Amino acid sequence: MRIRAARIRAALCCLAASGMLLSACSDDPGTIDESGGDATTAEAAEEPAQAQAFDPPKQFDAAAGVALPEEAVLSKMNTTGVNVQELPVALVGTKAFIASAERLQVVDTATGEALPDVVPPTGTPMAPMVATGLVGENPYEAPLAVDSGGTSLVVAPFIVSGDDGDYDLDVVAVDAVTGEVAFDVPVDLPQLTFNGYAHAEALGESGGVVVIGVGDQYTVAVDLAAQALAWESPMAPDAVSGDVVIGSTDTGGYGRDALLIADGTPKWQGKDLGLDGLGGTYTIAAAGPNFFVVLGSNYTLTDGQQPYDMLFDTATGEVVRQDERDLSGHECRFDGMETVVCFYRSPDNWVAAMDAETGEWLWETTATAPGVNVTAVWHGVVYGVGSSGPATLDARTGADTGTAPGVAPYVVNEYTAIADTVAGEWGGGGVSAYPAIG
Repeated sequence: MRIRAARIRAALCCLAASGMLLSACSDDPGTIDESGGDATTAEAAEEPAQAQAFDPPKQFDAAAGVALPEEAVLSKMNTTGVNVQELPVALVGTKAFIASAERLQVVDTATGEALPDVVPPTGTPMAPMVATGLVGENPYEAPLAVDSGGTSLVVAPFIVSGDDGDYDLDVVAVDAVTGEVAFDVPVDLPQLTFNGYAHAEALGESGGVVVIGVGDQYTVAVDLAAQALAWESPMAPDAVSGDVVIGSTDTGGYGRDALLIADGTPKWQGKDLGLDGLGGTYTIAAAGPNFFVVLGSNYTLTDGQQPYDMLFDTATGEVVRQDERDLSGHECRFDGMETVVCFYRSPDNWVAAMDAETGEWLWETTATAPGVNVTAVWHGVVYGVGSSGPATLDARTGADTGTAPGVAPYVVNEYTAIADTVAGEWGGGGVSAYPAIG
């Protein structure tokens, strides 16, 4: 879920007041070779023969964790191990790609080997924020894994400064097999008169064009095949859904536009999405390729109704459904196949799922049949923590799969789960990679 910084400042203050601090120490239960200099490119690229794929995985070896660098969780999780925000980590094969302001770290989770860091070839990366451990101080999101003409790439954008001191953008594409830079696309940014750009985020991709949100103030699109800038816009982006990026070009207003990712032309414009009557906080986020949601509180529409959850058609920007329930603070995640799972982690672990094609609700938990504290959703499985520990649910039915996963992943693919470190001195503040075994 991509939440604009301006919308969550008050919530972060509450989290800080609650003492949600990040543990900053580590004693690896696994091993990471920090040298990265002795292995050849071929050796670094080779996937170990014992790495078996499970799609989707439902069990992980909790005794075989490889601790990841602190950047994988820095200021994203509190000291009790609660994942408050999505981690800045992408998984491709057995490799974990960890984004931060100044570099992209690459760790082979099967061997524990740390490959050489990736840094932007153009300019000097902007120094990171001063981190005191408060949740929300790290604005960096996961890099984006994309298939481009049969080549698996990981796209990581960096805010960089040149000799003139101006901030610009360098979009770096990394070969997911070797962990080496495939190419980069430098982009000159309009210079702001106040505060500059805080960070950049790869929001999504369509047709080989990647959308980059720059500091919640600007939108850039990069054509991977051409290895060049496709288009740019003064849009403040909210989300990517299907073939469009949704955002605001009306400074200080409530209107939203949808620009085609292919060329930046409008698909629809000037939708207020009911935000002009908003009296609380809200989030605009993708709900799969066909829909997007506005999750918030205290909507008031012209007819006096108070719908708290609004589902919109990505193709038209029109309302599909309004639910009279307060979903502020909730998240909705697409499983990458056919289901969108929405949830609220505490105190009642409410979970519900909708069909990604029709937008219809499939199931939801109740007070007498509570769900799990959701940590991830992927390929038909809901991962989380239930009353007896880590658990998995069927995303289409909500039923327990009957398999104890061993860990509750925050990021997962067919080989690996990134989850709380089970042992060591992280105390719930760190994460490790665990191999899938079933």
